[in-house]
Amino acid sequence: MNTKSDIDSRDNALGRRAWVHVAILVVASVAVFANGLSGDFTFDDVHLIVTNTRLDEASGAVLGFTSDYYTSSERDPSGELRALGYYRPVVVFLNWLDNQLWGRDRPFGFHLTNLLFHLGAVVCLYLLLARLVKRREIAFAAALLFAVHPAHTESVTFISGRVDVVAGFFSVLSLLMFVRSWTSSARTRFVGLSLLFYFLALISKEMAVTLPAAVFLVAGLLSAESSNRWRGAFIKTLPFAGVFIVYLVVRLAAIGSLVSRSGGLGDGGGAWPRVATVLFEYLRLLVWPPFGFNVEPPVTIPGSIDGAVLLKTLVVLAVVAVGIVAARKRMSPVALGILWALAALLPVAQIVRVETMVGERFLYIPTIGACLLVGALISALSNRFGGSSAAGARLWLVPLLILGVAYGANTIHRNGYWENNLTFWKGKVELSPESAEAHSALGIEYAARGRTPEAFSEYREALIIDPNHFEALHNIALVLLESGRPDEALQAAHQAAQLHPQDPVSRNTLGTAFFSVGEYGLAIGQYKRAVRLDQGYVEAWVNLGNTYFTVGVGDSARRAYEVAVSLGAGEQLRYQAARAAAIAGDIDGGVEYLVRGGLFAPGSVRALIVRGNLAAEAGDVETAVASLRQAIELAPTSVEAWHELGFVFARANRFAEAKQTFERALSIDPNSSVIHNSLGVLAEQMGDLQTAIRHFREAARRAPDDPEVLRNLGGALVQTGQYDLAFPLLERSLAFFASDHWAFYYRGWAHQETGNASAAISSLKTAITLQPTFAEAYYRLGEVYSKEGQNALAAHSYEQFLKYAARDHPQRGSAEMMIQRLKGE
Repeated sequence: MNTKSDIDSRDNALGRRAWVHVAILVVASVAVFANGLSGDFTFDDVHLIVTNTRLDEASGAVLGFTSDYYTSSERDPSGELRALGYYRPVVVFLNWLDNQLWGRDRPFGFHLTNLLFHLGAVVCLYLLLARLVKRREIAFAAALLFAVHPAHTESVTFISGRVDVVAGFFSVLSLLMFVRSWTSSARTRFVGLSLLFYFLALISKEMAVTLPAAVFLVAGLLSAESSNRWRGAFIKTLPFAGVFIVYLVVRLAAIGSLVSRSGGLGDGGGAWPRVATVLFEYLRLLVWPPFGFNVEPPVTIPGSIDGAVLLKTLVVLAVVAVGIVAARKRMSPVALGILWALAALLPVAQIVRVETMVGERFLYIPTIGACLLVGALISALSNRFGGSSAAGARLWLVPLLILGVAYGANTIHRNGYWENNLTFWKGKVELSPESAEAHSALGIEYAARGRTPEAFSEYREALIIDPNHFEALHNIALVLLESGRPDEALQAAHQAAQLHPQDPVSRNTLGTAFFSVGEYGLAIGQYKRAVRLDQGYVEAWVNLGNTYFTVGVGDSARRAYEVAVSLGAGEQLRYQAARAAAIAGDIDGGVEYLVRGGLFAPGSVRALIVRGNLAAEAGDVETAVASLRQAIELAPTSVEAWHELGFVFARANRFAEAKQTFERALSIDPNSSVIHNSLGVLAEQMGDLQTAIRHFREAARRAPDDPEVLRNLGGALVQTGQYDLAFPLLERSLAFFASDHWAFYYRGWAHQETGNASAAISSLKTAITLQPTFAEAYYRLGEVYSKEGQNALAAHSYEQFLKYAARDHPQRGSAEMMIQRLKGE
C-alpha cells in the first residue's frame, strides 16, 4: 500500500535522478526510430494527407471537428466519399498544422511530429510509473521497453499511425495528472486537466475509450486509501465516465455515428473461436513481435471450437487469473500490467467486429501494461538472485539490456518497410503472399516507377489469387494498353467495368481500350458514361473530345474540350477546342473563343496567324492564305507569319510557294532551327532526301536538344540506309520525348533493315501503342512478322493497316495481296 510519505519520498528521488533516466529514454527512442524520419508518405498517408485538399485551407483544421476522419480524403469505387465512423479531429488538426509548417514535399516534418509525441508518451509514462511503483527500476525498465517496442513501428514510423501515438500520449498524460492530484494541494486543477486530456485522447482515437478502466485499476491498486479502496476507485472513475458521455454526444452531433461503420456485430456461435484466437495473438505480439514486416498479419479464425481454440482460451484465462490473483495479493505492478493490457485490448478483441482482424497499431496503449509487467518481473528476478551487493542490485540491467537491444534491433529493421510505398507493399506481399490486394498494390508501385514487366507480373499474380479483383483487372488493362496489346486490354478493362459499373475511372479506361482498337463509337459511349458518373472528370472530358475530333465531329469535340477547360485543364486545350470549332466550320468562332480566354487581342497579328492556322486545319486554304498575308501586311518581319504561311502552302502541295515562303522567313532569321527543320520536311515531301538531311543537320547544329529535329534527321538517315548514324539520333530524340511514335517507327524500321526482328517488333508495337491508328507502323510490322514466319500476326497487322490507311494509300493493294497469301498458307 502506498502512503503519502511513500509518494513524497519517491517525488524527492524523482527530482534527483529523473533527468538521467529521461535522457536515456529520449536517446533510446530517437536511436531506434531515427531511420524512419527519412521515409516518404506511405499507404493511407496518400489519401489522408497527400491528396487531402482540406489541409491546404484554414477551414480544414476546423472541418476535422465536424466531419468523419475519412470523408475528407477517400472515395470508394462508386465515387462516394467514404465515411467509416471515425472521429479524430485532433489528428486532422495536426495533419493540417504539419502541412502548413512543412508542406507535402517534406514528409520529414510529419515523421518528426510522430516521434515527438512518442517521446512525450515515453517520458510521461516514466513519470507516471515513478510515482506509482516502489522501485524506480520498474518504472525505468517499463518506459524503456515501451520506448523501443517493435509493435510501435506502425504507430510511430507510419505518419498516419499517429492516431495511436497521440491518443496514447494524452491517455498517459491524463493518468499522470490524475495521480498528481493525489498529493497536490491543487487537486481540482489536476483532476480537471486529467479529464481534459482524456477528452483529447478520445478525439484522437477511439482506443482511448478504455482509459476509465486504467483509472479504476490505478486507483484501486495503488492509491493511498486503506479501506474501501475499490469503492473509492469507482467513485474516482465516475468523472471519466461523464467525459466519455460528453464525447459520445459530441461525436453523434459531428458525424451522426456512435460506433465505427467498418465492422458489425459478432457472428453468434463463431464469437468464441474468434475472440480467443485474436486475444491470444495480441498477447503473443505484446511479448515478442516477429522480426520483420507485420502489418495486419493474416490470422486464421477457425469455424468451430477445436483443440487449438481450447488451448488459446486456457492461455487467455490463465493470464486473466494471474492478474486477478496478483490484485488480491496486492502485487500491484503485476496486477496493473496484466489487467491494464487486457482492458486496453477489449475494443479490438473482435467481441464487436472491427474491420481489421489483428493490427499491431492497436497495441500502442496495451503495450504500457505489458511493459510494466515485464519491468516488474525483471525487478523481481533481480531481487531474488541479485543478493545485497552493489553489483547484485544492478543485476536487473542485464535482462533489460538484452531485451531492449533485441526489441530495438527489430524496430530499426521494421522501420525500413515504411521507407516508401514500394518497400511497404513488398513487405506486405512477403507477409501475405495469398493477398490479391497486396500483389495488386505492389504492381501499382512498380508501374509508377516505370517497371512495367514487374507490375504486370504482380497484377497477374493478383488475378490468379482472385480472378475478379477489380484493381488488378483495371491496372492490367492499363499495362496492356501501354504494351501495345489492345485486344487483351479491352478484355481486362471490360471485365473491370462489369465488376464496378459505377466507377468512372474504369469506364474511362474501357473507353481508351475501345479507342485503341478503333471502336470510336463504343469509346465515346464509355467516355460519356464516365463524365455522367463524375462531371468533374477532366481526363474523361479530354478523351471524349479527342475521340470526337478523331472522327471529325467538331461541334461535339469542341463542347467536350470547353468543359475540360472550365474544369481547369491546361490552356493548350483552348487551342484544341478552337481547332474543333474550325473543323466544324466555325473558324471565327474558334478565334473568338481564344480571344475570350485572353490569349490575344482581336484583330492582332497573333489573332490573324491563329485564324490562318485554324482555316488550314479546316482545309480552307484560301482563307488561311488570306489571313496570314494580312498578318504579314501588319508585321512584314514576322517570322511566325511567314513560317505558318509556308506550312499552309506545303499542306496544299504547293511546294514551290512553300519553299519560297520558308526561305523568306529564313532571310529574316537565318539562325532559326525551326525554319531549317521545316525546309527539311518540305524537301522530304518533295522526295529530295539529301537536301532534307542538309537542312535537318543545320537545324540540329542550332538546336542539338530538339527532339523533333533529331527524330527528323534520324528518319531521313533511315530512309537513305544510314542506319548506324540514325540510331544514336533516334535514341537521343526519345530521351527528350519518350512518347514520339514516329521516333519509335523509324527505330523499328532501322532494326528491321539491320536484321534485329525482336527489336523491330518492340519499337513498332510501341509506336502503335502511342498512336493506335498508325497505319504505316502496322504495315511494317506485318513485313517483320511475315519474314519471321508468324503468318497469323502478320495477317492481323496488314488488316489493321487496311483499317486505318487512307483509301488512296499506295500500299493498300500490296497489303490485300499479302493477307490472301498469308491466309492461304
